Amino acid sequence: MPNRDDRVFVRDGRRSYRRRYSLAEFRWGVGILAALAAIAAWVAWRGAHPDPALFGAGPADLAAPPAAVPASPDASAGAAPAVEPAAKPAALTEESARETSAPDPAPGSAATPSARGPLPAGLADRGWHEGPVASFDPTNLYVKIDGREEYYKAFGFRQLWCATLTADAAPGAIIDLELFDLGTAANALGAYAGERAPASKTTAEAGGLWHLARNALFMTRGRYYMRAIGADESPGTQAQLSRLRTIFAALPGEPLPWAYALFLGQMGIDPGRISYTAENAFSFGFATDVYAAKPDSSDLELFVQVAPDAAAARDLAARYTAGFLDYGSAAGESNGARWVRDRYLGQIAGVTPSGSWVLGVRNAPDAGRAGVALESLRRAIGSLPPGLAAQARTAEAQR
Repeated sequence: MPNRDDRVFVRDGRRSYRRRYSLAEFRWGVGILAALAAIAAWVAWRGAHPDPALFGAGPADLAAPPAAVPASPDASAGAAPAVEPAAKPAALTEESARETSAPDPAPGSAATPSARGPLPAGLADRGWHEGPVASFDPTNLYVKIDGREEYYKAFGFRQLWCATLTADAAPGAIIDLELFDLGTAANALGAYAGERAPASKTTAEAGGLWHLARNALFMTRGRYYMRAIGADESPGTQAQLSRLRTIFAALPGEPLPWAYALFLGQMGIDPGRISYTAENAFSFGFATDVYAAKPDSSDLELFVQVAPDAAAARDLAARYTAGFLDYGSAAGESNGARWVRDRYLGQIAGVTPSGSWVLGVRNAPDAGRAGVALESLRRAIGSLPPGLAAQARTAEAQR
């Protein structure tokens, strides 16, 4: 029979062999619990009252003397004319600047012009002040945007300028502002489309797109893409965001790319539903400079790519069909397209050439709906100005 007083193998781990506890142990326990409660309260308080310095543009140990950041000339060749209806709506360079920071300005003042690049002066509204400006190039973008830098580099990232706006009377009311130079208007619009919330209402103006969220402003102007995100939704933050929209409208703009004349001008599609992919569209290595648009809230998507000539367009359309067949099976032919049904999602895709254009439909519920959508795209292409295809080819060749 086993010895029940054996202390090596305790059969009941919750059983205590002590008849009483000392008063000192009780006091130590109470003290530890009180300390843990105090730490938890401090963490909660700090979370609700963040240090404004945490929202700065970059770590202080990377700061360098102010350096001039030249702005490259606007690239507007090959762009389509301003689009009607609706109020009409930046490739790496040799020079790049390491992160630069200006000294802290006095409340209400701005950083030195040499350090702020294209950031307009006077960003802060009355009752707000602007913090130091910092910039990042392709070699150190990860310092500011760790884990997401490749997204912006896929859209031709050149330079990023950052600044923080803080309310004088409420240090916790902060707006973190980021201005990206992405080389071309198409890249800026592509980056914007990828970060736009589906429910956002986009406004098209001469030179770019913008929309306001509850505590943020997203905007493009020519090759620039700007994000301004506030820490709260107060009326003061909203007023400051509206001011930023007006100020950044002074940046150099460009006519919207040719695809906006098609999707917005001819088909009336919400500009916020138009997207651009510079390369590897739909995970196809041959699919470059592809514009796509969703006519409505469904998954159905139209896309278009311009080829050098009609023969190249036919070859490209065949490659698209082969690519879709890698993930599905043939689902008939109509409207000049061979339809493919995705084996996993059951959705229909198809492509057809039209002159030097390659027209396609993806994610359609059935071949009938896909055919109607493709035919509407074909009619819209036929209504474009005759020289637009040549302009589009020139624009894509310059990328």
